Amino acid sequence: MELTPFSEIGIIVAIATVASIAMHFLKQPLIIAYLLSGALVGPTFFNLVSSSDLMAPFSEIGVAFLLFLVGLNLNPRI
Repeated sequence: MELTPFSEIGIIVAIATVASIAMHFLKQPLIIAYLLSGALVGPTFFNLVSSSDLMAPFSEIGVAFLLFLVGLNLNPRI
């Protein structure tokens, strides 16, 4: 069964949401949930994403956003 790109993105968001809620209850950082959901969706476990050329820009934007959030938490007055 071939999934459409819209349904692939929906599945990715749903898995990330469930993992985020689980990490919230376990009092763990959200970065662990994001890494876990990426591993679950990727070719390691379930291989849900078949259109990797479509997902490449999303992954680059995600990494840039993650680095931006890390930069917000840095203290420049060391």
